[in-house]
Amino acid sequence: MNSSTNEETLTVGLVGFGEAGQAIAKSLRKEKSINICAFDKNFCSEISIKKQYTKTKIKLFNNPKKLAEKANVIISVVTAEQAANAAKKISKHLNKNHIYLDGNSVSPGTKIKTNKIIKFSGATYYDLAIMAPIHPLGHKTKMLVAGSNNTKIKKILKKLKFNYEWESSEIGKAAVVKMLRSIMIKGVESLLTECITASEKIGIHDRILLSAEKTLGIKNIKKLADYFMERSALHGLRRSDEMNEVVKTLKEMKLSSHMSKAISIHQKMIGKLTLRKKFKNKIPQDRIKIARAIRKV
Repeated sequence: MNSSTNEETLTVGLVGFGEAGQAIAKSLRKEKSINICAFDKNFCSEISIKKQYTKTKIKLFNNPKKLAEKANVIISVVTAEQAANAAKKISKHLNKNHIYLDGNSVSPGTKIKTNKIIKFSGATYYDLAIMAPIHPLGHKTKMLVAGSNNTKIKKILKKLKFNYEWESSEIGKAAVVKMLRSIMIKGVESLLTECITASEKIGIHDRILLSAEKTLGIKNIKKLADYFMERSALHGLRRSDEMNEVVKTLKEMKLSSHMSKAISIHQKMIGKLTLRKKFKNKIPQDRIKIARAIRKV
């Protein structure tokens, strides 16, 4: 396909159609004159494709070649460990007219590696860092972008109405901001989960949280705990994968990664409890219920 990114033919293709991919597709559908399609290795059978179309009204293809033939702007939002592999598979079908936005939660080094893969195809690669939960804003979630030729990409992002800041012309500069931020965010999630799971068992969780509020100067830490514990319970395995990329980031920076390794281990442990199943796919934003569910496993 002689893909183009002009006003008439702009088509967005999502590589990965999980939570992030579906959220971005849902929000993009509200924009006029934009076509959307997707490919996900988990939805390749005719039955699963039809099921997803019924649910989302987004056209899914059963291989990356068809996606590349249809779309001229590719947004990759797969799991961290699949980021480079997904790029390899679709890069064979890209050309100089394609734009590749790598929105995966991976280390700067991984993005530099992926850039080389995409660059070989002739397509233009961009480091895209999603800086907040993808729901409910989808593609209008705060993002950072890094890469070259920013005049062209800014025109496209403006048309798509992305909420972004230009971070740098250097690949990896957007990713490193997200990676280092994750130490704090995922770390607090793990700290709250471990603390409350233990303290609630002996009935002193409120006392500890109130004390922490005063010491840390944080207002309504109970509400924060409700939210953070729900996120870990729902996405522990994915968070663990991201923290492994944080560990890679710190190694690339030649710095210690003890805390990040511990966070990865803890998030993985929570993810393996399959709390989503235990709550029948409706994990509550309730620290007490989640703490008790963790202890029952």
